[in-house]
Amino acid sequence: MREIWEATDEVARALSEIPVVRRHARALGTWRRVDPPDHVRRVLHTDPVSSVWERHPLLMGLPYAESVAADAMVAEAEGETWLRGAVQVALGFGRIVEWLRSRLPGYPRLLVPQLSPSSVRRQESGFFFGPGFPWWRTFRDEAPQFESRVHVETFELADPEGQRLREVVAVLARELSESVAFRDFAAAYAALNDSTVTELRTLGSAYREQVRDEYVDAVEPENMMRRHRFLEAVMEETLAGASAFARIYIAAFERVDDLISAVERVIEELVVHGPPAGAGRVAAGTWRAGRFGYRVRLTTTDDASFGVRMVEVASEVEGLAGVVLTDAQAVSFGRQMASVSAAITGELLPGSARTLRSGPAR
Repeated sequence: MREIWEATDEVARALSEIPVVRRHARALGTWRRVDPPDHVRRVLHTDPVSSVWERHPLLMGLPYAESVAADAMVAEAEGETWLRGAVQVALGFGRIVEWLRSRLPGYPRLLVPQLSPSSVRRQESGFFFGPGFPWWRTFRDEAPQFESRVHVETFELADPEGQRLREVVAVLARELSESVAFRDFAAAYAALNDSTVTELRTLGSAYREQVRDEYVDAVEPENMMRRHRFLEAVMEETLAGASAFARIYIAAFERVDDLISAVERVIEELVVHGPPAGAGRVAAGTWRAGRFGYRVRLTTTDDASFGVRMVEVASEVEGLAGVVLTDAQAVSFGRQMASVSAAITGELLPGSARTLRSGPAR
């Protein structure tokens, strides 16, 4: 899978050279400063949910533009300009990710219950708490499956910059299509028969019936997190009743969707926070298998700056074999006080050149 991450790095590099993306990323990467230097970062700094917006920093412009916080942002011309650019970035990046998804067999009519309109992968709450990049109808309705190349016009690029971005995205799509996850999904799709298709539709209908608005409101009328957790629990219960054949297709979808979401997270991290920082040799570590790669907690011999998001560690994951992580670790970064070592937690992706890649702190 090393080729996937190399192609991912190229997409991130091309995006980082786009002026509107650079301006947007500069604000999203530095708004936590104690004394923000400009209006945009001051507004983000005082917004109590900015830590939520940064979970999808290149996509946040769309929901942010509809939020109450946008009123303070557009109060000055500088903020209005930045917000307009944030929407441009969200539209451009969203189209890139959706175009990658549109290469999946059966797109856009994927039969998985996980893409029911009320599911967490489709709901707005999925933007904040979901398992990956949310499936928004805005992008799917543009029918990217009929386009031989991704649309990047929203970035207002002239060739050769626009051509280069389209080319590196095409290379990433090709590498993804050759991955085990993609091939497994293609095989599961090809193996679908009429009875399995009927079952998948029945499962989707059963899920939608159980999460009608009045039922979710009865469980939790306001708290978004609790509503999200309820939807997750109902989906898990629904999928538990699937037959072996349907389960193969469902599981294959989750694996390939998680892979594309992992690519998305890495691109966002590289664009907003730059390339990985060095973190020295590994002194100790724990790990456990995840959907892709391993959830890893490492203690390195060299100090690392607080807030580092992606780090390059001088250790192969095989060196941690046999060590078991006994409790779930959230993605977080910190500094061990009174020590020169650094504790780093994240996701080590297969074939990623020893890079501990992680999404935003959660």
